Amino acid sequence: MFKILLLQRWYNLSDVAAEESLYDRLSFVRFVGLSLDHDEVPDSSTI
Repeated sequence: MFKILLLQRWYNLSDVAAEESLYDRLSFVRFVGLSLDHDEVPDSSTI
């Protein structure tokens, strides 16, 4: 979760934009540490 907040700060993303970026950008998923198959991306209300 902390790494998601860092991405939001660095890229000026809202909660919704951060969620969409985690679905769209492989580099964000790798940075946050989520696996492509098993981990679920937190939704915007969780972020």
